[in-house]
Amino acid sequence: PTIDFESEKTFDIPHSMRYQAVQKPGITVNTDFNPFRQEKSISTSGWQKLYEASSKPTTHPEFENQNFSAILNSEEKNENAFQIGPYIISKIKEGLLVVDAVAAHERILYQKFSKQLENGKPLSQQSLFPQTITFSPSDFQLMKEIENDIRLLGFDLQEFGQNTYAIQGIPTDIDKGNEKEILESIIEQFKHNSTELSTGIRENILCSMSRSIAIRKNSILSNQEMKMILHELQFCEKSEHGLNGKPCMILLKTGDLADRFR
Repeated sequence: PTIDFESEKTFDIPHSMRYQAVQKPGITVNTDFNPFRQEKSISTSGWQKLYEASSKPTTHPEFENQNFSAILNSEEKNENAFQIGPYIISKIKEGLLVVDAVAAHERILYQKFSKQLENGKPLSQQSLFPQTITFSPSDFQLMKEIENDIRLLGFDLQEFGQNTYAIQGIPTDIDKGNEKEILESIIEQFKHNSTELSTGIRENILCSMSRSIAIRKNSILSNQEMKMILHELQFCEKSEHGLNGKPCMILLKTGDLADRFR
């Protein structure tokens, strides 16, 4: 904008205020205020109990009291299973068993890979045409640190130049052609878990591997695949919880459903 040095230096008074009388500014004082008066303070007694209550993990009594082991061991759960979104619904005598298919599959894979690490016997399928994968320098260094455990999980890797691996074999649980995406996903999951969770390296690798290979939320399962998940889940430790510690299944009892319509 231009500057006009010839303009008037006085204040520009709004037209609506030109004929108003000038008033002296005033100060409003609260005469009831007394700085020496004792105010009521909030009691801080019992704050330890509030902290203890907030630090306890959230539990669901109706979830903890249910015997999911007996439900999973019964063959009845496999007779009438169907899928709604990412959930497997199975009709049983007590009501409806709702299973988070993704969390359940992650738990199944975690159990399987955990036994592989303990036994030290990797299950691998050799690739006819090995692929190469190149990492960033930081990811390559991370891969070097977890390379032995990755081999035990079924990946046959050989260094192939700068920051590069040749993938000569892959686990039997993944399809050929996806090995590069799976390895990249494992590295990303590992870095994410390292910042979000305080777990050991091996447990971090197991969680990363399981989440990278597990089915996705938009996966459409066949009847055989749903039965397989329900069957394999019964042999898992902590089968009622996912890898994040949250419930992976709930039971909607017939009585609870009836209460909804009253």
